Amino acid sequence: QWEKETDARIQKNTVKRRVETILKKESFDLEQRREKLRVLLDQEEAQYIQEIDAQQETTLERQAKMRARAKALREKREQERNAYVEEKLDMRWREECDELRPILARKTSK
Repeated sequence: QWEKETDARIQKNTVKRRVETILKKESFDLEQRREKLRVLLDQEEAQYIQEIDAQQETTLERQAKMRARAKALREKREQERNAYVEEKLDMRWREECDELRPILARKTSK
């Protein structure tokens, strides 16, 4: 009787130790996976922050864009002004040209 109880107790303790060992190993594995994921998450976050910082314009880049835009607008305005002046000079020449005035008058009267 005593030997059976002792054998049962020994077997019970052996099973208990095995279960504890397996649970500790699973817990350890779980912590390792969590740590890997934590490191991976930190790396991705750092990468995203770096990408966002790279996408933001610096002050010098913004100023360069504004200068280029201002130059383009000045050139466009100058072209429009030159076209207007050219048109008015042509109109003035037509009005002051004695040989052309009768021809234009005939065209408009038809």
